Amino acid sequence: MDKTEESLIESRKKLKKYISNLELKIEVIQEVIKDTETLVKELKNAFIRVDEEIKKFKG
Repeated sequence: MDKTEESLIESRKKLKKYISNLELKIEVIQEVIKDTETLVKELKNAFIRVDEEIKKFKG
């Protein structure tokens, strides 16, 4: 195996590792997005309940 081929093989290994790391990061980001969406829904519902309670006190 010549140096060019060895270099290409090594570069390919590095790229595969880099892609794998990116895929893991994407999975983490997707989970964070799901958690954020859930929290936003919970906050929205909390504000709705607060608004309903305010309406009860007003009248």
